[in-house]
Amino acid sequence: MKRRVVIVGFVIFIASVSGFFVLKFLFRTTLPAPSILTTQQPWKTTFVRRGGFQVSFPADWEEIMVPPDSPDPFTAVILISPSDSPEDHFREQVGISIEYRAYSSLKSFFDTVSREVRNTPGVTLTNSGTSTIDGQPAYWLTYLWRKEDDEIEGLVYLLYGKNAFFRIICLSESKKFEEYQPLFQNIAHSLILNPQSESNNPPLSQSQ
Repeated sequence: MKRRVVIVGFVIFIASVSGFFVLKFLFRTTLPAPSILTTQQPWKTTFVRRGGFQVSFPADWEEIMVPPDSPDPFTAVILISPSDSPEDHFREQVGISIEYRAYSSLKSFFDTVSREVRNTPGVTLTNSGTSTIDGQPAYWLTYLWRKEDDEIEGLVYLLYGKNAFFRIICLSESKKFEEYQPLFQNIAHSLILNPQSESNNPPLSQSQ
């Protein structure tokens, strides 16, 4: 139980710093396409009532629904990978947040996030670009966060839908990020804002 609290608290911290993400930029504008191998694992699909959206993820991942009365006003669901070993110090995770603030556009949201996170101590901004999720335009960013002995790397998507701004935060230890990045991409691209029916099939692999 203590381990879960630490993990969930970490995601809530990431999502709540000034209401934004801690991000990083690389010097390229595209990310590698997700590996086909990641779509061959057993996956499951869940409907998140807080936000009314659907997301798919590996069946052995843990799903934590965050109630509206939690300390974090934004995060709706956190998906956490199984522990690799007793020495696994950080379980990979994907948090999906909803922000009902009034931005003039998705670009304005992206610009605000970029400006805020540049001033976050310990964060290196490394890359950004554009994509589509559930047919909606989206921005993505990557980051590196060094805090004491931890080095966390992540991939973040920003999009607009259902009269709200959505943020998808994918985190792993830096040394494992390249391995988990295709899986993070597939989870993010499985998001359906207005689900019509349930499906247990994983999303098709697609490029950024």
